[in-house]
Amino acid sequence: MRLSNCIFAALPTMNDHKPDKSLDDNERALRAALVWDAGVGPAGFRKLVAHCGSTAAIFEAHAGQLAAADSRLSAEQIAIIIELGPRIAECAGRISNLQANDTHVISSEDRQYPEAFCGLRNPPPLVCVRGQILPQDRAAVAMVGTRTPTREDFDRAFGLAEAFARAGITVVSGLALGIDSGAHRGAMQAAGRTIGVLGSGIERIYPPENEALAEEIASSGALLSELAPDAAPAVGTLMARNRLVAALSNATVVVASGARGGSLVTAEQSRNQGKPVAAVDWADMNLKRLGNQQLLAEGAMPLGNDEDLNKLIELVRQPAPALPRLLEEQAPPKHDDDGQQLSMFD
Repeated sequence: MRLSNCIFAALPTMNDHKPDKSLDDNERALRAALVWDAGVGPAGFRKLVAHCGSTAAIFEAHAGQLAAADSRLSAEQIAIIIELGPRIAECAGRISNLQANDTHVISSEDRQYPEAFCGLRNPPPLVCVRGQILPQDRAAVAMVGTRTPTREDFDRAFGLAEAFARAGITVVSGLALGIDSGAHRGAMQAAGRTIGVLGSGIERIYPPENEALAEEIASSGALLSELAPDAAPAVGTLMARNRLVAALSNATVVVASGARGGSLVTAEQSRNQGKPVAAVDWADMNLKRLGNQQLLAEGAMPLGNDEDLNKLIELVRQPAPALPRLLEEQAPPKHDDDGQQLSMFD
């Protein structure tokens, strides 16, 4: 993959977007077939292209070649890839329908692809975006936390997001209940921009209670998913989206997190990407805030007063560091409150 083609600075508004012809429609459909129908993930796609030489060559490979390219491919996936030919036209049609309904299918070769993803070891081969991602979104902060906050926790998320938005900073979060919802709503209350990164397909909003919120976000920012449009959420995909939340942001703020949880995964991803992590420094560190206490003990920036907030705002306004490619594939750390159960993300 020629990831050097990512040129975020040239990004037009998505309402005026026409698909970039640096990647022809057939190639885009080939990628969609692999990702959407065969369930090939970013790491698998990278390995297949490296082994076979091109996306088109993957469809000409026999089972042994596919297995040699990526040992994690299941026999079922290999069988699907071998039989994918007739589905390519269907994928092209799905892409056309999505584009007609203001959902844009953007590949890692397109100039509309978020530059922030280009340095990831395994960037998504395709992303679906509903709404607009703008050059100004390069000044962004991730806001994360528990899905079951206290009222004080939620209000703090809402207020911080308002402050970031008034400072011209885009708020990025994961559309979950609780802190994520408070962050998205706070940014929109201040007429600011916000981006929701999904752990499900762009046409299958999760949790369903946030469908109306998702529509609001798409009208004043963007929704983004690396998955098939109709993909159901799963623990793995919800965890994997944390690296994208961190990548789109210049810093991560943990508002309130328990001792384990997806918020700490996002914080870890942010640190791995060379970006600062901040945690609200609560006077009362109850069980839902033990993660904050842990992060602060590990050196996270304390966020307790206006001076701390202003320092963080100035930091976020600085260009994000160049993201070095990770040398090894990293599985999402196992941090959750419910033994890796999907219910933790409701």
